[in-house]
Amino acid sequence: MFLQKIGKFIGDRESGHTIVEVLVALAILSIALVPTVQFMAKVFSNASARDLCVATQLARREIENVISEQDFTHDETWVRLNQKLLRVEKNFKNYDDLVTIRVRVFKKNATKPLVELKTLRLNND
Repeated sequence: MFLQKIGKFIGDRESGHTIVEVLVALAILSIALVPTVQFMAKVFSNASARDLCVATQLARREIENVISEQDFTHDETWVRLNQKLLRVEKNFKNYDDLVTIRVRVFKKNATKPLVELKTLRLNND
């Protein structure tokens, strides 16, 4: 009798979910999340590929400018492209009648370059 009164007070129906219901919900959630995660990975990889392409084009342009102007002075400049601030370093080393031109492009505060291009030119001095 006492147990019947407690059962009516608490409620005869137990609240909560069965293990099967939880597993079905997890399966549905995983089916929905997998394409979303794959899409986000592609978005981030496309953005990094675009940054790498822009940095490579910038480095090539700087090497072409150095060659055309014959200005072999070490330099560091800041360039804003696509709302991103990039640091461009130009370094040179002379080896008898050859000069090594090295251009590195960094993100704003990075120590590792996005791109590093090198080329050898004859020194026509």
